[in-house]
Amino acid sequence: MVVCLLIGVLSSVMSDIIIGPIERFTKIIRGMEGDTPDKHVPVMGKDEIAELGIAFNALIDKLDQMEEKRRLFVSNASHELKTPLSSIKLLSDSVISMNELDEESVREFMTDINGEVDRLTKIIDRLLSLTKLDVGDEELD
Repeated sequence: MVVCLLIGVLSSVMSDIIIGPIERFTKIIRGMEGDTPDKHVPVMGKDEIAELGIAFNALIDKLDQMEEKRRLFVSNASHELKTPLSSIKLLSDSVISMNELDEESVREFMTDINGEVDRLTKIIDRLLSLTKLDVGDEELD
């Protein structure tokens, strides 16, 4: 009876030593959902769980870097798309606001608008090429 009790206590202690770090690691990871300020897992020791924590923290750092690059890309792409659209809007408003336009002025405004549309098309084509590269449909030239 004493041996069974001793084995039970020893099994419980060993279970806490082995399973405890995994449970803590899992609990920390589940608590990271959303925008938490520190997404890193505390690393203690030099065992396999600590190595898993180090790898997880490196992955979190890489994901944060990718998210920052994505935000910067979206910001730059938005700016690049907005610039020709603003020019088109300005040119078309100018044409609309003028009472009488000679054919040469209309042609000049329409040429400028056409140039901005071409510029916008090139930007969109480049964005689509990047998307295809990301999916793997195209190779980088």
